[in-house]
Amino acid sequence: MTYKEIHMTIKAYNNRQKYELQKQASMHYKLADLIGASVSRLIDANSEFPDIFEVYSDIFDEEIQVEQRSKSEEQKQRLQAERLKAMILNHTDDYKRNMVDMEVSS
Repeated sequence: MTYKEIHMTIKAYNNRQKYELQKQASMHYKLADLIGASVSRLIDANSEFPDIFEVYSDIFDEEIQVEQRSKSEEQKQRLQAERLKAMILNHTDDYKRNMVDMEVSS
């Protein structure tokens, strides 16, 4: 190996080591955040523990997209159900008013 090849190999190795350390530091930071979330759940019952897809979003890209799609579909269905319920209640109220009007006029 020439001096330049040795230098490039060492530089590549150092870059790989730096990347591994960054990855490890990121995981430690996320773990500390999760520990904090767990402690906050002990103190405050209303606090929620984050979903694994939120915490490790860089790992679960596809799963996040699927989950978001299913949530949006659930929201659409819930909205449609609420609209249908409101329409039925409105129609029922109109029907009752018409029945009362018919009784009064008879």
